[in-house]
Amino acid sequence: MASTKGCISGGPRTVEVTLSGGVLFVALNGGEKRPLVPQSETYVSGNGLTYQFTRDDHGIATHVIESRVSGDHKYERQK
Repeated sequence: MASTKGCISGGPRTVEVTLSGGVLFVALNGGEKRPLVPQSETYVSGNGLTYQFTRDDHGIATHVIESRVSGDHKYERQK
């Protein structure tokens, strides 16, 4: 899951995914980091939301789809 970490923005907010101690965390708009629970290699959930990562040929996440009640939002990798 290390290949999914990074800053991803687009849509209504910025999503920062980090890896610490083998656990993925998400921070929305620079807020508090909250743990994510892996459901598969590219699908995680947490904070009442789900995230589906899309990877390039090297396995690095290029964007993520955030799913919530109001609909899905696509975020592009920034760094």
